[in-house]
Amino acid sequence: MNLRLSRAGALLGATALAASSLIVTATAAQAVDTGTLVVTIVDQYGRPTQGVMSVVDPAGNGQTEDGASGPDDYVPGVTHTYTVPVGGYAFITITPWSGVNCFGVAPCNIAAGSTSITPVVNVAAGATVPQTLKVAVPTITGNPAVGSPLSLNIPEGITALQAIGNNAGSPITQQWLRGGAAIAGATGPTYPTVPADSAQAITARLSPSTVQNALPQAYGLTVAPFTTNAITLATFVPAKTKTKVKLPKDIRQGDRVSLKVTVKADSGTPDGVVAIKIGRSTVRKTLQSGSTFVNLPRLDQGRYKLSVKYAGTEYFAASKDTLRFTVRPQ
Repeated sequence: MNLRLSRAGALLGATALAASSLIVTATAAQAVDTGTLVVTIVDQYGRPTQGVMSVVDPAGNGQTEDGASGPDDYVPGVTHTYTVPVGGYAFITITPWSGVNCFGVAPCNIAAGSTSITPVVNVAAGATVPQTLKVAVPTITGNPAVGSPLSLNIPEGITALQAIGNNAGSPITQQWLRGGAAIAGATGPTYPTVPADSAQAITARLSPSTVQNALPQAYGLTVAPFTTNAITLATFVPAKTKTKVKLPKDIRQGDRVSLKVTVKADSGTPDGVVAIKIGRSTVRKTLQSGSTFVNLPRLDQGRYKLSVKYAGTEYFAASKDTLRFTVRPQ
């Protein structure tokens, strides 16, 4: 069976699309008895979806949409009404953000080729038959926990649409959004979530490819940027930490003393900075694998208070430790 896209072939020659027809060459229906077929296109969330479509009988004859000039006059819309002869019908749709989708047409191919048609709905004489066709739009998926990646999923229909044009021109591009605002540098197919995303709604805004723009526009469909479903991340709580200081047991006047500061958490290894204060002296050190060493100034004999504060990070909560020690005479 030869499937042609006469209008698209003329309008899309510059983009080197292989397709030349949406569906079959039409023949006038000869049947006397007719019924009405009312077809609505929705996405996987049940939202009305603008598109064009072709209705075909088992012989591959295209049907004329009510109000159209013929089977090759594709009318953009959400709901499509056809007065058709009694019998069974299958469908092909093109929608801007779902691409090419077939219902009872296999393989799903709007370019020239052999196609098998299996009716998915039957129309009886005088009957009005509603039919809803569900197509898939891009989505994001992933674990809503901060630190887990989110992924963009492009439906097969768009991949099929891209293939018609041999993926020519620019591809689909994406921008990840936090609460509707662009996240700097987040333009890949996956997004690694961070603490700033805590309790925020994350989405991806897609801009259409060259091919995706050209084919729907050939049928009068506007291809605007598309925003995916939202995933609201769970509230993020930094991991609790415990800061511990280790000093020599016996410190004498004038000794060179080295102390160790360790910061631990129930999960992960804390990083960041600790501040060590003794008297009027404060030293700041960066943790390496959760710990650091500090050399104290040479101290006179007496009693001292030592305080260590871990400043915390996005992922780890602050903590501190305080101890008192005695420096004995030599």
